Amino acid sequence: MPLSPESRQWGWLVLAAFSLNTACNSFMFMDFAAVSGLAKAHFNCTAQEINLVYSASLFTVLPFAIPAARYLNTHNYLTTGLGVTANVIGAWLRWWGTHQGDYVIVLLSSMFIGAAAAVIICSVAQVGARWFSDEKTKAMTGAPSLSLSLPLSSSPSSLFALLN
Repeated sequence: MPLSPESRQWGWLVLAAFSLNTACNSFMFMDFAAVSGLAKAHFNCTAQEINLVYSASLFTVLPFAIPAARYLNTHNYLTTGLGVTANVIGAWLRWWGTHQGDYVIVLLSSMFIGAAAAVIICSVAQVGARWFSDEKTKAMTGAPSLSLSLPLSSSPSSLFALLN
């Protein structure tokens, strides 16, 4: 459902916020496999358990993608708000679990991060179509996709460096 020209003036702000949310989710979604030795020692767990942190996010995306895809069209603001809230809760749980060295909290954070990722994945095409004119829709759909790769230039080890 396209918005009026007056509402489209907020498109750039919406795109920036969505891209930031996407980049943060992408960063948190990355597993600790790149620093598995450090993560194993920090959380006092096995390599398989470290890999499960990433897998938990992946497995959570699937069941949450169905309602996200369904309700983004009919309840866009509510669905988007729930996705952002899940991302924020996931971020705080990830920080708290890493700070405490508590593997279970980190694993729980992955489930919130996966739920947020489901909303993000289903929203990518809608942001451009909903907030921009037809001429800009394709280009604006690509912008959030680029923010998925932005965190790849940084390392999960920076989280450990900040907390230790």
